[in-house]
Amino acid sequence: MKPPNTSPSPDVATEVLQYLLRNPAAEDTVEGIVHWWLVEERLMEAVSEVRSALARLQQDGLITVR
Repeated sequence: MKPPNTSPSPDVATEVLQYLLRNPAAEDTVEGIVHWWLVEERLMEAVSEVRSALARLQQDGLITVR
């Protein structure tokens, strides 16, 4: 495989590394990494951010939990 002409975004490199740390035996194609790994990383981050936002809104009395 020929190395890319541009350096990877630090965010993408971090996401790939985080996935590999959780799944040390993972293997995939470039397309598979984009489709499965990065989507999973971004979803996990979004879930964490939404949880924090909801907790803040509840704490501020703007929403209630049912």
